[in-house]
Amino acid sequence: MRFTRGWLDEHLATTASDVDLQECLTAIGLEVEDWHDPGERYQAFVSARVIECRPHPRAQRLSLCVVRFDEADEPVQVVCGAPNVRKGFVGVFAPVGSVVPRTGVRLKEASLQGEVSRGMLLSEWELGLSDEHEGILEIAEERVVGKPFAESYGLNDPVCTVAVTPNRADCLGVRGIARDLAAAGMGALKPLPKPSFEETFDSPRAWRISLPAELAHHCPFVCGRSFRNLTNATAPKHIRARLNAVGIKSLSALVDVTNYLTIDLARPLHVFDARKLTGKALTVRKAHVSESSQKSPQESLQESFAALDHKTYALPSGATVIADEKGLVGMAGIIGGEESGCSEETQEMFLECALFDPRTTAATGRALNIESEARFRFERGLDPSAAEEGCNRATQLVLEWCGGEASKMTAAGTAPQTQRRIFLPKGHVQKLGGIALEQKSVDAILDKLGFEKEQGEKKQDEKKQDEKKQDKVSCYVPPSWRADVTSAACLVEEVLRIHGYDAIPDAPFVRTTTLSARAISRTQKRDALVRRSLALAGLYETIAWSFTDSTLSDFFALDEGLRLQNPISAQLDCLRSTLLANLAATAAQNRALGRRNTALFEVGPQFAYRDDKVLQEQVAAGLRAGAFETRHWHHPSRDADLFDAKADLRAVFAACGLESDRLDSTLLDSPPEGYHPHRCGAFRLGRTPIGHFGELHPALCRRVGLRGRAVAFEAFLDRIPSAKARIAPKGWQRQKQQSLYRDFACWIPEGVKAVELKHAVLRTMRNRLKTLIFFDRYRSEDGETSLAFEVEILPHAERALSEAEVQALSQEIVESLQGLGCRMRDG
Repeated sequence: MRFTRGWLDEHLATTASDVDLQECLTAIGLEVEDWHDPGERYQAFVSARVIECRPHPRAQRLSLCVVRFDEADEPVQVVCGAPNVRKGFVGVFAPVGSVVPRTGVRLKEASLQGEVSRGMLLSEWELGLSDEHEGILEIAEERVVGKPFAESYGLNDPVCTVAVTPNRADCLGVRGIARDLAAAGMGALKPLPKPSFEETFDSPRAWRISLPAELAHHCPFVCGRSFRNLTNATAPKHIRARLNAVGIKSLSALVDVTNYLTIDLARPLHVFDARKLTGKALTVRKAHVSESSQKSPQESLQESFAALDHKTYALPSGATVIADEKGLVGMAGIIGGEESGCSEETQEMFLECALFDPRTTAATGRALNIESEARFRFERGLDPSAAEEGCNRATQLVLEWCGGEASKMTAAGTAPQTQRRIFLPKGHVQKLGGIALEQKSVDAILDKLGFEKEQGEKKQDEKKQDEKKQDKVSCYVPPSWRADVTSAACLVEEVLRIHGYDAIPDAPFVRTTTLSARAISRTQKRDALVRRSLALAGLYETIAWSFTDSTLSDFFALDEGLRLQNPISAQLDCLRSTLLANLAATAAQNRALGRRNTALFEVGPQFAYRDDKVLQEQVAAGLRAGAFETRHWHHPSRDADLFDAKADLRAVFAACGLESDRLDSTLLDSPPEGYHPHRCGAFRLGRTPIGHFGELHPALCRRVGLRGRAVAFEAFLDRIPSAKARIAPKGWQRQKQQSLYRDFACWIPEGVKAVELKHAVLRTMRNRLKTLIFFDRYRSEDGETSLAFEVEILPHAERALSEAEVQALSQEIVESLQGLGCRMRDG
């Protein structure tokens, strides 16, 4: 809702400053979004008179003008090309150094065809007031010469924009905002002047409502008048300035009347050119489907309507419309018709002031995608008792601005009765709002907002009248413009809003119980640690849909039970059974955008369909494509390989508190879905796979458009056991003795894997070994395989290991190897 300060002052007698008004509006629930003075952009411009005008000696279309705006200063020469400039002309002078509002050009002293121009006379287009650019703006009043242009043209009126909540339809008019400010103590609400005019003839045209009984609420009441002998010129200058300030283009006096009252009183109206209407009545009815004479009876056409926005609409059958005998002339509550609109030649006019159903108006406006000031107000609900008042106010303005005669009012239907009684128990304001107010203060606030208090004993429950006292319950009747107030809680809200939310004392919540569970679950904490560890490893997180493309079923077993019945797109038509497909597609998009090296990861759910149920599992997956080491003078560049994916997977296990050194890591003969058949591996916990790593299948990369080799990993987080809670040490404790390192090399039998050798040694040494690392693999000419590894032996807490102890530990390692059939190498 936008209005000007001067417009507000017509309804509110106040001495409050602009800053005070802004603070008060926001405090009472009408948040100020913008408050600016449009005259600031015109500060450098003054109204000046042309005291001399002669043709330019070297340019036919230019004139040499001498303008004066201050008797104390010397006149200024301006070169002007406007056709309407002449001696005695009063216009807008822009001096050197000022900025033209429309173009943003800063004026300089210039020479045009050999003549110096020290400024410029501006047109309405250059001032940003309209699209008129044929000539410079002429100011009729001679007395304004020398005054600032913004002041003389009424452009120094600050403009305010407030955010109005959907329930406050009354504040979509300046009158409603002034009423709230008056109730908040910002001044006194001025009474509306009672319209006074003479009705000189009976209206030759009437209103008619033709709606089924069950749809009578779509237009319960409509009224209007006929006018004749009008002169549809222009509205007063201050009215046009206000409309322009709030973003409404001034068209003609009759149209400006409707626009003015729409903003002033939140009362939309419409005017018809009476000579363009057919018949003796306008009818409010439902749009219907008309038969097409050129088509079969089974085929039909919707009623079409040429609107004032120069577009033609096919109306839905449920829309409420206004029609004459010939056809449609308006969409009720939304927009009028182009053929029946008023123009400068209009001399006879028929006025419409109606009540239309908010739901129907909103549905029709959305269906046709039409936004208008009228629709904006009708769909929020208008004051049902203000139709006749709006008609009379419009009549007063039409006769003042256009002259002519007005007929007697013609109406159809009955305005609905909105009076209702709301009971407010004593102490309810303190109970709901936390403020103890005296009853007279509550009554004063509600009275200023238009609520009437009924006198006498009022009971909320007639069955308990004998149990109540007169001073325990108060009864209020909301005004007709506050349809949103329906209960005692609404009354309390109104009292608190005007009294001030800041006046509500602080009352901390009393915690009666402790938290039943930790705010962040172990699973959430685990996922956060996994994300951090992968980010530290140089991978970028992606957040993708939990859906994928069912055409990838060649690479992933996408069960029909995962297919979506209503997918958001054809490429996302089933729940994903793996995160790798989305990661590969995202990597391909990055590659297409020129990013050659890609490292991505995602932590999220994947799904499976078993036993007629959709199962969900949390997974951390990552993908690397391109170079792992970029080009550098210190080290050669290399592409990412499956060992990089394995290292990323180990980082995930470490973040989950799992020691990956004690896991079975083996290459797989039968690869998981989407992996290269001979270049993938898995980590197992017992027989349960908890992670996969390896190269993606080349056919999958080609399918998603990812060129080159890509490696990936998957960690099944729900299969990883929770890390046991560890007691934090009181302080950092240094290892007092040095660790001992020993190397071992052995020949291993055919079929024995390195992981078996590793676990055999770890089982034997239990907690005496800290690490075991393989560092060499050798294959002899005879086909035997040798593995070499290094162990780190932990010392005693207080002393170093003796030579005998070291020899005993080494012998235990050798015996554990011999138990697998291994032979120690010599040397």
